[in-house]
Amino acid sequence: MVIRRKTLQETGLFDPEYIIFSEDCDLCYRIRKRGYKTVYVPDAIIWHKGQATLNGMDPKGSYTNYMSERSRIRFVLMHFISIRILSTLLIDFIWFSVTNPTGKKVLVKAYWWNLKNIGITLKKRTRYGPSRPMACKPPLIPFKLSSLKKHLFKTIYSSD
Repeated sequence: MVIRRKTLQETGLFDPEYIIFSEDCDLCYRIRKRGYKTVYVPDAIIWHKGQATLNGMDPKGSYTNYMSERSRIRFVLMHFISIRILSTLLIDFIWFSVTNPTGKKVLVKAYWWNLKNIGITLKKRTRYGPSRPMACKPPLIPFKLSSLKKHLFKTIYSSD
């Protein structure tokens, strides 16, 4: 990311409640809500040492999955309009009904954390305001939907 100092002084730095995952999206949404433009450069190449922060700390991926879900839910509650929040809840309910017991446990734990911390999230939502419809467009899907369907069916119907 390349961000002007003035922009960061107005919007603030990364939100420490995220710990890992979604902190970059949160910052970009806050920047856009202040009237600045964010630009995605699809041809840019970034060398990223995959999850170097978590190396050796989470061999089964349960903490990583939990933090990812926890941050995603918090981001949705903080930035999305009501209809998108409801659609996210519906999608999560459907996912909960088809996922394995470990996935269910992760989702419940992530929602529980967000319920316990809803006051902090709502204060920040009030400060930043929800995104106006179409003001913050959903991200581009970097894969074909047919490959997503194959992946979902493979995940759902594979035996553990």
